[in-house]
Amino acid sequence: MPMYWLSNIVRRTILLLAGCVAVVTPGHGQASSCDDQAWSEADKVIAVGLFSGQVLVYPGGGEEARIVAGWPSSFGIDPAEHPVVYALVKRAQKAATVHRKLLESDRSYRLRWDRAVRDVLDAIGSRHDLSRRQGTRILYPVFLRACIYEDIFARLGPPEVTDDPHYDGKNDPGIWGSDEVPFFRFRHVDGPSWPPSVMPFHYCAGTGGLTVSGGTDEPHVRAMLWLKEHDPEFRRDWEEVLRKVAPEAEKVDPLDAEAGNRVTAFWRTLLLQGGEKSLAARIEARVREEQRERERRPRQENAPDHP
Repeated sequence: MPMYWLSNIVRRTILLLAGCVAVVTPGHGQASSCDDQAWSEADKVIAVGLFSGQVLVYPGGGEEARIVAGWPSSFGIDPAEHPVVYALVKRAQKAATVHRKLLESDRSYRLRWDRAVRDVLDAIGSRHDLSRRQGTRILYPVFLRACIYEDIFARLGPPEVTDDPHYDGKNDPGIWGSDEVPFFRFRHVDGPSWPPSVMPFHYCAGTGGLTVSGGTDEPHVRAMLWLKEHDPEFRRDWEEVLRKVAPEAEKVDPLDAEAGNRVTAFWRTLLLQGGEKSLAARIEARVREEQRERERRPRQENAPDHP
């Protein structure tokens, strides 16, 4: 089931995130044999819904288009009552997590990802009004040829569920998404007063709920997720902030944009409190460390071997 459908299962939560012939794999310089012929029906549905577009709209009218991974929420899904849906959502979440880890640790994957994203955005151009169906049909074969899905599913292992209950086979046209649902989601970046380390964290007007935008393609989101996984103190402080913000978010009418902005400001202010020990400072430090790690890898790979 597509990511945009899964994300609507629960509204008040933190929303996070054709076969191919032999071609030259971007970033590899070698033939690609990646295709989807042996995939289960469920994995095909997860793959075509895994990535979508986002347009950042800056003050003054500037725009920046990117491709991001979706993160469906499993909150509110009873595993006993809906075991198939729950299993599919958890596998989709794992796929997004694997994508994030590959971006961090696998230079070949990162290079192929960057090239595939450029190819997709070049093919789309300025057509930011594409439907989900139109955009996915452009993106999917490019990412398939780049072996993006191949690397992700190779690390996920065999699926627990092979059939998707909402689609009738891998050739069901509904698998590609709806013509009524947009491929690009627009996010208005509010003024320059907030530093980049807190910009992904805001209240989602309309849908409602605290939102982390940008997915694992946004470096500060990647840093936050990495710190939550590897740093118990950060995880504890992060959860303490959420305990303060969540009750305020629950009081807001999702259609009250002004109230939503106040929750956003409250959340970001808490993230910035503490100076060099603030959550925002730790996120920014992790972003810089990730960049240093990425810059060291080419030097290490090109270093001469010593007996």
